[in-house]
Amino acid sequence: MLEVTDNGCGMSSETQRQIFEPFFTTKLNGHGLGMSAVLGIVRGHDGFIIIHSETGKGTTFQVCFPVSNPDTADVPAQTGAMQQMKGRVLLVDDEADILEAATAMLEEHGMEVITAIDGVDALEKFQHQHALIDLTIMDLSMPRMGGIDCMQQMRNIDAGCKIILTSGYHESEIREQYSDLNHTQFLQNPYHLDKLINSIQLQ
Repeated sequence: MLEVTDNGCGMSSETQRQIFEPFFTTKLNGHGLGMSAVLGIVRGHDGFIIIHSETGKGTTFQVCFPVSNPDTADVPAQTGAMQQMKGRVLLVDDEADILEAATAMLEEHGMEVITAIDGVDALEKFQHQHALIDLTIMDLSMPRMGGIDCMQQMRNIDAGCKIILTSGYHESEIREQYSDLNHTQFLQNPYHLDKLINSIQLQ
């Protein structure tokens, strides 16, 4: 179990009921996606979250995960021995750190990378270079234009384009919310190199 405690203003019972709902926020400039994404990641590991909060006294989050069996725990893949790949990837994310890290991973395995900071930027680059782009890896939640809208417009340009969507939300929640993703691969953030490479090899 992981436990995080603050001594802030606390939350009302109504706020506690809504805190994990997408787009719910108590902040003026908030997006309301952070806690929903956290819950998606925790559920993806078969865990759950317990909240203890009192107005004026602060909040405690308890994040609980099942105990793994050390005899059957997954062993990280030896990515250094992975086969080099070829191709050009359009990598789309509004987080500079993610763009930098994922670009380094892809280039290390022989891929050429074009980066875009949101859906608008990605669509502009795709319009001019789609014949040269082998795969798009795109975040779901971005300013100006998100991954779903951008994907739909890309497929209006090239119906056969290959796209991997990434998000902090759990895959089941994404597919439940968006029914037209049957032929779209999904990769949950944060992802490791082996999962990224495996997703590309499945395309």
